[in-house]
Amino acid sequence: MGAETIAYNFTSDERDILQKWDTNITFPDLGYIPRFGQIIPINLNFSCIEESLLSYEGLGVSIIFKYGEITSSVKKYIDETNQIDFDYAIADSFDGNLNISVIFEGTNQINSMNINKSLQIANKMGTVIKILTILDNQMFIGNYYISINLTNELGQPMVGYEVLFEVLDQNDIVIFNITSITNVQGIASASLDFLRTGEDYRIRVSFMEEGIYFSTETLSTDIRIVDYLIIFL
Repeated sequence: MGAETIAYNFTSDERDILQKWDTNITFPDLGYIPRFGQIIPINLNFSCIEESLLSYEGLGVSIIFKYGEITSSVKKYIDETNQIDFDYAIADSFDGNLNISVIFEGTNQINSMNINKSLQIANKMGTVIKILTILDNQMFIGNYYISINLTNELGQPMVGYEVLFEVLDQNDIVIFNITSITNVQGIASASLDFLRTGEDYRIRVSFMEEGIYFSTETLSTDIRIVDYLIIFL
């Protein structure tokens, strides 16, 4: 029985293993200090350092917001222009800064990338209501047209905000109320009914906290409502 010889043929195939691409995330500064209650734009741009024409369209990104003891997150997807754009409403109050983390997990060809930003948040702005209508301390039963001016702490008119008008009786019980919207001068007007005689009626005008503005209210002086004229000598 003769010996059998087996021949083996080895082929060597050497290939270069390409490194993953690196990502650059641009998160521009706002250019101002935002306030509590303010809606701010979140603008993110994604680009590849090695390949400028690389498309990120459809890839997911997690954005995490941390403030006080609260953590919230949203998942957004990069658009055809390699960007993510959306608005974010800052909470009305909390301690410390608003911390934002952007987490891009990458793909089998693109490295992951995380960036962080911390925003100082300013207080809301104060507001002021001024009654423009001259009110006598004695008025007849009837209907009266009252105007007010709503401004912020800088004296700028607040346009398009709801204001509440109320008539209070001697016991501070609301007996009539109506709302109105401020115009381009920050002026709001309403027609108020005084349908019963009595003393110590007052008008209260209120603005409820909204957006970057604190609430405020103002009270008129006491008004006596009569059904005939009383002359004080």
